[in-house]
Amino acid sequence: AWKDHFKIDEKRLYEIDYNIALGCKILRHYLDRTNGDLSRALYLYNNGYAFNNENYVPKVQSNMFSKMNK
Repeated sequence: AWKDHFKIDEKRLYEIDYNIALGCKILRHYLDRTNGDLSRALYLYNNGYAFNNENYVPKVQSNMFSKMNK
């Protein structure tokens, strides 16, 4: 569980800086596990290994790349 893996302080989860840093650590973990495959890492970040939400990655990618092209 992430709580144990990253020694998460649940009392700080609503602190913006702490929450963003934690999210970045988790995404980095998934990027490492997928050899840098951003689509797969985003999928795992949103779903973990147990869930299936196929709509998440396309939404993130379309939002990311549309802002990059402006």
